[in-house]
Amino acid sequence: MAEIRLTRRSVLIAVVAVGLVAASAGIGTIALSGEQSAGNVIQGGTADLSVTDSASLVVNDSNGSLEPGASIGGNMTLSNTGIRDGTVNLNVTYTESDGNESADLSADETAKMLELTALQYGGSSIREHVSDQYGDGTVTLYDLAQSEVDVGTLDPGERQRFRVTLTMNESANVSRSDGLNATFTVTATKSY
Repeated sequence: MAEIRLTRRSVLIAVVAVGLVAASAGIGTIALSGEQSAGNVIQGGTADLSVTDSASLVVNDSNGSLEPGASIGGNMTLSNTGIRDGTVNLNVTYTESDGNESADLSADETAKMLELTALQYGGSSIREHVSDQYGDGTVTLYDLAQSEVDVGTLDPGERQRFRVTLTMNESANVSRSDGLNATFTVTATKSY
């Protein structure tokens, strides 16, 4: 059997090594004990948006909406079928629907003549959330399409009515061949 010799030097080295290991463990413990956290909650779940009714508007001669002063509008019912509050946003796009882009007004030109006369969510106006791009005091479909509108919140199980009305400018000079399709896209994101 091998004989183990202990010298003062080997014992001193062993004691210093153990001390260093203990000290480094103590430093790590001190750093970790300084961290505190209170009131944190982790939650799962979704905010699911359900849309009923029409989500688009067609502006053309067949429904009379191109006549100066004529109005067209639509309603949607938004429902949160999830278990978490949701924040509802609106994004609007439009395309020319007359099929003749060279001989008449573009979709942008037509949209600039359609005044946004009503934009409501849950019976309250949210029209003030849309920027007047030209600063002329008139908010149009064009302005609405340039903005992403924060509509409001929707609690779990809640249903709210969304309403939009567009009115053709009284001085509009549009031809019977002009027209556009507007699509109103609503999204809900989970509130935290």
